[in-house]
Amino acid sequence: MGSKGKFATYKRRGEWVELIFMMRGAELGFNVSKPWGDSARYDVSVEDDGRFRRVQVKSTDVPRGDGGYICYLKRTGIRYYRVKDVDFFAIYVLEKKTWFILPSRVVLRLKSNIRVAPGMKKQKYARYEEAWHLLRKKGGR
Repeated sequence: MGSKGKFATYKRRGEWVELIFMMRGAELGFNVSKPWGDSARYDVSVEDDGRFRRVQVKSTDVPRGDGGYICYLKRTGIRYYRVKDVDFFAIYVLEKKTWFILPSRVVLRLKSNIRVAPGMKKQKYARYEEAWHLLRKKGGR
């Protein structure tokens, strides 16, 4: 399932990716917040003009197919996400330094994982590559 790389654990890598997400969101003008503790079903909230979006942040470095990467969304023993708990998933492809911002209703149709392919216009999720506009007040759900 990929590599922890320079991090001692996947949890540490996940925390680092959350920081990257928060930094990029702030750079784009969002107000970003991190819930206290580990009890929330989302990692970060972003606010734009009074509208809050709950975001679950994921990362991948697992190549799959021609230019694609697989991101595991469900693990044994972990309660799966629900639309009422998370508004968006933000998936970071480490090697490409690219974000996919996907509405939860799109991601949660899947049974266990998602394949994204940065820079490939004909891939299924191409319209969600760097789709930060979806997090805006006028963005879709």
